Amino acid sequence: MKEPYVTQSTRQSFVFLTRSLDGEVGKKSWFCEPAYDKLRGTEEGIINSRLYNEKAYVLSRGFVRRALEIPLGSLESEISWLYHTHGRLAKVLCDARALVEKSRVESSSHQEPSSAAAAAAAAAAVAGAGAQPGGGGDRDREPAVPRLTAGGIITLERTLAKLEALQLQQASTP
Repeated sequence: MKEPYVTQSTRQSFVFLTRSLDGEVGKKSWFCEPAYDKLRGTEEGIINSRLYNEKAYVLSRGFVRRALEIPLGSLESEISWLYHTHGRLAKVLCDARALVEKSRVESSSHQEPSSAAAAAAAAAAVAGAGAQPGGGGDRDREPAVPRLTAGGIITLERTLAKLEALQLQQASTP
């Protein structure tokens, strides 16, 4: 069976797609749905947006795992180049492990603030950011997923264990 020809534009499109799915979760992506815009800035909207971003983050790591486990025909070399040769898999693992550790430390160091207090703090942060030059200030550097829930940690760790096994398997292959 003859492999289809992969052009440079195909490679660029694939790299763009994987970077989009590989954790480039928008901070307010839950509000992209028109029906949810009315919940922006509300307690319910803040909580649901955070959970939506967490789910997107965890699922994007699952995408990486599946892309590495199941050869995708003519894209296999691009996937290998991006995640193994270019070192993207090591970065995915490092960033995800750091997020898991940060989430564990934050959850053990203090109780979850009441939802009303969390909503008030988020609203204050939004109001304060608008007053800074540049429109966003430090908020623009905040991650879309600042911490994970206990369920998110469990699910992500299962995926990370499989990704680490794939990384070790690739490292042991000459």
